[in-house]
Amino acid sequence: MLLAIDTTQRNLHLGLYHPEKLPTKPEAPLLGNEIHSEETYFPHQLVVTRYATGKNRYHSGIIIPAIKQLLEAYTIELEALTGILVNIGPGSFTGVRTGLVTVRTMAQFFPVKVFGFSTFHLLAYHFMNLKSSIITKEKPSAETTLYVTASRGKAYHSVVVLEKDQVFFKVSPDVIDLNQGIHLEQLKTMPLNALLLVDDELAPFFPGFSSSQQTPPSTSAVPFFFNAKTISTVPAMIALMKHYPKLFETSWENLHPFYCQSPSITISDKGKKQL
Repeated sequence: MLLAIDTTQRNLHLGLYHPEKLPTKPEAPLLGNEIHSEETYFPHQLVVTRYATGKNRYHSGIIIPAIKQLLEAYTIELEALTGILVNIGPGSFTGVRTGLVTVRTMAQFFPVKVFGFSTFHLLAYHFMNLKSSIITKEKPSAETTLYVTASRGKAYHSVVVLEKDQVFFKVSPDVIDLNQGIHLEQLKTMPLNALLLVDDELAPFFPGFSSSQQTPPSTSAVPFFFNAKTISTVPAMIALMKHYPKLFETSWENLHPFYCQSPSITISDKGKKQL
């Protein structure tokens, strides 16, 4: 039994995966939020819940009761969990820390395997394999260039390569300033079989490209725009763990946040006077 956690986005996402079949779906929605089964990827095995915490992203205030209620709804004991999967970022700084502290704490109370995934790996696998089945025996390697909203015209950027037996960064994750327009020149050097994933909030920085793309294109001529606020990375966590069983496993001691830039620190006027 696996528990998946993603606190890096505006909404909190939790997932519960059973290797054979989940118990009967509860009649009432959990905490008044959306709950649905991922029948497309894991029939009768995976359920994903999304908790809207508002613009303040107060994940830390609901994550523990949300996990508790999710397990109770499916009559699953905490000790029945064999693994906990978590998105380590990049994303909301506070959100990333909330997820990691929760997992690190849980893993110290009972023996459970821990798996950490970056946002880049999850998005690349979600669109390149889960939705498009790009990685096959005939085509064992695929490349994805990603641009995910950071703040103020900046984007988290990386190039991820997925192969049959490994996943790696062709271009190290970084934060780039899209206002400089350098990224548009870089797109010209993309391999023809590569996939370009762009957070739809960044569409204005890709002039001349269509933002109406609905499915991942087969070439890099047109980027695929996705909504990072609503997409759930939980199915990709389960799939990556099953596809690469040892690659993302770690210990709670070695579970660290994946930052592309240092967290900003805001000090109140009162705090400045104290300093």
